[in-house]
Amino acid sequence: MITQSKKEQIEINLEDLDLKVIQKTMSHFGWTWKDSKTGERRVPDIKDISAIAKECMEKAWESENKIANIGGFEAIVENGVIEIRFILTKANPLSNLLG
Repeated sequence: MITQSKKEQIEINLEDLDLKVIQKTMSHFGWTWKDSKTGERRVPDIKDISAIAKECMEKAWESENKIANIGGFEAIVENGVIEIRFILTKANPLSNLLG
């Protein structure tokens, strides 16, 4: 369950997150999301980006391992505090050996 305290943390993160930079980055690289209503692939607008970031954080709160990944976002809950990131690239070649 998403408590009021958790909702407040999510809202603070959304206010602090530079959604314009994320949108410009996606536009520059031609990264698209599929519109769930129309099926059209397009660079999302700021409202869409904000909604997905919020959904990612909510899923992290609700997940057993306190991590969620959606649409380039990664949300992590540690010690009762949530953090949201927009990941451009990521590598962990040892994960196959250790996992």
